Amino acid sequence: MTNLVFSSDFLVRWDTLAKPKTGPELNAAWRAITEQADLINLEGLNELWEFYLERLEELEGKTVP
Repeated sequence: MTNLVFSSDFLVRWDTLAKPKTGPELNAAWRAITEQADLINLEGLNELWEFYLERLEELEGKTVP
């Protein structure tokens, strides 16, 4: 797949990580993405991983006083 970072498939996966409201939901979304990792180029997967980490930090900040 060419340049997934700018494709609609990439945006769908990005949105998948943006929607969860809890850590477990976010982890499930990441697992679903990694199950399709062979369809994602390395650059796209790295971008998604960085966004996953940002979201995880955001969600953990909401649950930890």
